[in-house]
Amino acid sequence: MKKCFFVMASLCLHFGLFAQAPDTSSYQGKMDYLLQLLNPSRVSSGILYDRVEPVADIRNFGHRPQPDTSGLFHFWQGRYELLAADYNKTATLEAVLKAQMESNIAALSQKQIPIGSIFYQFQVVDTNAINSGIINLADKRLVQNPAKSPEGYLETKQTFVSALLANSLEKGAYTIKADPVFWNTN
Repeated sequence: MKKCFFVMASLCLHFGLFAQAPDTSSYQGKMDYLLQLLNPSRVSSGILYDRVEPVADIRNFGHRPQPDTSGLFHFWQGRYELLAADYNKTATLEAVLKAQMESNIAALSQKQIPIGSIFYQFQVVDTNAINSGIINLADKRLVQNPAKSPEGYLETKQTFVSALLANSLEKGAYTIKADPVFWNTN
């Protein structure tokens, strides 16, 4: 149990480091600059996954030949990436993740293992959009070609990730807990 608490505390600390003001030298800062001239209102889900570094690779998760099994760290990383990529944040990223992690720790202390699920629809920049001339690179930014269809540069994706939210457990009986706190969708 102590090991699990240490892991969760480490994750909280890691995500807390992202609470600083936007930095144009960060991955997201660079991507926002690159995508700045593309109209964000075309992102129907509000989430443009290309804005974040895809460590969890949610874009390809579950599609062959990618693995379709998730775990504690993959779940939290994927959750972080989808929240960070959202143009329409309704709450601070840190507050949402902190509340869910605290609920996770509380459940584990009561010998309950929460099941976390992520079911999201999001957009990515179509990898063929530059090759087909729908968007072009100008002054280190992507711009839409006005002679082409405005809808053609985005691709809609869906992902479903589910994981038991525990890394290691002490001996004993545990209950699997399906708590809506850990059901994440848009």
